[in-house]
Amino acid sequence: MATISTEAGIAGEMAQAGAGVLESLRPDQVDKTTFEYMDGERVFWHGSAASRALRTQAECKVCLTVSLLDGIVLSRSAFNHSVNYRSVMLFGTARSVDDSGEKLLALEKLMERIARGRWGEVRQPTELELKATSVLWMDIREGAAKIRAIPVGDEPADRDQPVWAGVVPVITSLGEPEPAAEHVPWGTYDVGVAPTAAVMTSRGIERFDEGKFQEAIDQFTKAIALDPKYVDAWERRAEAYAQLGRPKQAEEDRRHLQGLDPSSSPG
Repeated sequence: MATISTEAGIAGEMAQAGAGVLESLRPDQVDKTTFEYMDGERVFWHGSAASRALRTQAECKVCLTVSLLDGIVLSRSAFNHSVNYRSVMLFGTARSVDDSGEKLLALEKLMERIARGRWGEVRQPTELELKATSVLWMDIREGAAKIRAIPVGDEPADRDQPVWAGVVPVITSLGEPEPAAEHVPWGTYDVGVAPTAAVMTSRGIERFDEGKFQEAIDQFTKAIALDPKYVDAWERRAEAYAQLGRPKQAEEDRRHLQGLDPSSSPG
């Protein structure tokens, strides 16, 4: 097993990594799984503007962890089974990208990492979609990469066991593309803005901030209909119910939220 702390070693692992877990180094914060990319010594990530995790990460010390599973090590004894992997831990202070131009550039780089050339082919984000998206970054203050690439290590006494032993490689690859449906009914939603749970939640937050709590509830309800597991919509609808003096409905939403996200506060 090797631990790498050089910039080149860390960048090499991050270049192949996809989703990572961001953890705020405060006990009252929650983890956030996200897709990130490196630009020099700076790491960017994004998510819903309604996300409680992202709302509380800005200006906080955070740790980003990414891992790649490379192989399953099957030994002749249960004790000596293991996995080969590469992992990176990066530390820094999260900052928010607030300028719309800088946010667009960060999102373009993210998309180009996922599918090169795609940004120039698709419709660009609307102002509402930009508001519904948070982009954060951090300069790497400290980091290390750990790599395990070790074959089977059986004890001499176990080598006569009549069972196969070795390493099963784990390979991540792209599959056969699955085309989307030619036509998707959008109902009464605005033309050019896909009816996603994030967009509906963003609209609800705008109504909430204007003190229009019933209209906010209507938007959050649409978001939940689009994605019943969209945590942020449940959380914000509970807040809107509470503002309208409807504690029963607020408590029902909080109980449902606890089932979706056990780390969420019950009150």
